Amino acid sequence: MQNHIRQQLDDAVTEVFALMLNLACTSEMAPPAAPCRHPPATGLTAFIQFSGTLEGIFTLQLNQCTAAELTANLMGIPQADVPLDLCADTTAELCNMIAGGWKARQPNHRAACNLSCPTVTVGPLNPPTMGFTESATVLYHFAGHHLTLHLTCN
Repeated sequence: MQNHIRQQLDDAVTEVFALMLNLACTSEMAPPAAPCRHPPATGLTAFIQFSGTLEGIFTLQLNQCTAAELTANLMGIPQADVPLDLCADTTAELCNMIAGGWKARQPNHRAACNLSCPTVTVGPLNPPTMGFTESATVLYHFAGHHLTLHLTCN
């Protein structure tokens, strides 16, 4: 099942990065025992909860430099001019778009669920895995930067 989840995540990330940022990403599976191989100690973590026929948590983690690069690309401004609050907004929106893209790829019997508004925290957040039957952690690379997506669901 993990390969199926990963392909859906890859498709959602490819779509969002191409449409919103005009960027391409490559991915690799992160080891199951380490949800984030490059923990963003000074970075941002955004998460969204699924509730309904699909229960779960979708988490996006990235460091501050990556968040600033994505924000600068999205807004068309120099990276040096990007404030942290705008990075948080971009991180939340990317999390929302990718989670929504993943949800849209689910069969109808699983997609009848609601998404919470994204929540952004400064620093790492270890997503819960207990009680969930499916889990995937994927590390994405683009233009010398990286971000980590983690999904747990039933």
